[in-house]
Amino acid sequence: LEPLPRPFLHAITPDTSLAPNMDLRELVESKLGAEAVLLDEFIAQCDTTPTMIYSILLELELAGRLLRLSGGKVALASHALFDEDNS
Repeated sequence: LEPLPRPFLHAITPDTSLAPNMDLRELVESKLGAEAVLLDEFIAQCDTTPTMIYSILLELELAGRLLRLSGGKVALASHALFDEDNS
């Protein structure tokens, strides 16, 4: 097998500039609270692309720290609520 041409290898290198950084994650978490907010309004308040916000919200949701509510709303999950149910 012959080695792949250099431009092809460059094309498949992941673009880490599209990955959310820690500062942006902290900003998103600080803007969210236990009170539900409309997702569209929340994205408009953040000074970044919707793709970045969706990525961070997905991470929070998979970690069990975000609730998706009816009407296109989101809120941070309150672990106190879950702890009371387990008592």
